[in-house]
Amino acid sequence: MRYLPLILANLCLACGAATVIAPGDDLARQVAEHHGLGQWETVESLRWTFNAELPGVSVRRAWEWEPASEQVTLHEASGDDVETPFTFNHRSVGPDSPAAVRTVDEWFINDSYWLIFPFHLVWDENTTLSDDGMQPLPIGDGEARRLTITYGDVGGYTPGDTYRLSLDDQSNILQWTYNRGGITPPLSFTWNERSQLGPLVIYLDHRRDGLLSAHVWFSDVSAVVEGERIEPEPLD
Repeated sequence: MRYLPLILANLCLACGAATVIAPGDDLARQVAEHHGLGQWETVESLRWTFNAELPGVSVRRAWEWEPASEQVTLHEASGDDVETPFTFNHRSVGPDSPAAVRTVDEWFINDSYWLIFPFHLVWDENTTLSDDGMQPLPIGDGEARRLTITYGDVGGYTPGDTYRLSLDDQSNILQWTYNRGGITPPLSFTWNERSQLGPLVIYLDHRRDGLLSAHVWFSDVSAVVEGERIEPEPLD
């Protein structure tokens, strides 16, 4: 089940169809494991601030998440009429939850997907995965192996979404392309500032240049792993 990234819904430009070459389950597992999936259960809590500069929109939201209990706290939300801190249980959110809870849950899903998307390649249900082989990069020159994940038409806040990940030969993410609902034109972003956060590999900076330029980045990132609070260390 999934929902993302609502923050980009109004930025779409031009679209192209993917060619499915092979099932992508093995590649998806490989990418998730490379980014630390096997040690995810050692992560007791995550803190991060999600920042975005989009045409006419600035976003800043500060989060704390305890994955085992699914307790989530929104500590800061700039420009939005939500009283903080706002604490809820992500696992308990459903169609009958209060509107404020569902709104903050949408934000949480969007912002956390940008941070740990590789794990959702394995975690999420009702998806189709394809290994598209070597394909041109959506941004700049060159080619990279492409993994496509398409979400089903039922469930989540934005069903039918498609993501195309451009990967290097070590399963690092170079770029991704997001196609909202599988219908709207795609948006491509780079994945930069690859960092080690304890057992996890994360990316702290994402950019889109051109007519509808955008910048998404993380600050104040830390995790508690086996009782110790740690901060990200650059890998590139």
